[in-house]
Amino acid sequence: MTRSEPSVDGALALTPEAPPRPPLRAVPDGERAPLGDASPWLRTLTQAVAEALSGCRPAVPLRPVVSPAVYRTLCRGRRSFRDQPYRPRLWRLRTCTIDADRVEAAAVVRLGERYRALALRLERTEKGWCCTVLRVG
Repeated sequence: MTRSEPSVDGALALTPEAPPRPPLRAVPDGERAPLGDASPWLRTLTQAVAEALSGCRPAVPLRPVVSPAVYRTLCRGRRSFRDQPYRPRLWRLRTCTIDADRVEAAAVVRLGERYRALALRLERTEKGWCCTVLRVG
C-alpha cells in the first residue's frame, strides 16, 4: 500500500494524511484575521442552546460564546422547552449574513410532536463569534 491510498477498515475509509493547512500570514495592525463562515458552527450552537433551554444540557459550557444576557436566558430556561419530556432536535435552520461581522439565524426546534422557534444573532468579537441576541418563540 502506498502512502496516498486510504486504508480501509470494514466500510470506513481512513485517510492516513491530514489535509494541508493554509499558509499563515501576518495581519497588519487594525485589520482583523478572517474567522470564516459561522454557518457550520451555528448549527451546533443552536442545538446546544435548545438543549440548555430544555434543561438537557448545562448552560455553563456555552458561557464563552454567548453574551451575559443570553447566558441568563439559558440559565433560566423556558417553560415551553422544559415542560416537554422530549430532547429538543434542530429541525430547520436558516441563516442570513448581515455583514462581515454579523449573522442572524432562524431555527425550528422539534420537541416530540411540538415545534418551537429560535432566533439568534451572532456578532464577531476579538475572540471569535458570540451569540448576542436570543429570542424564543
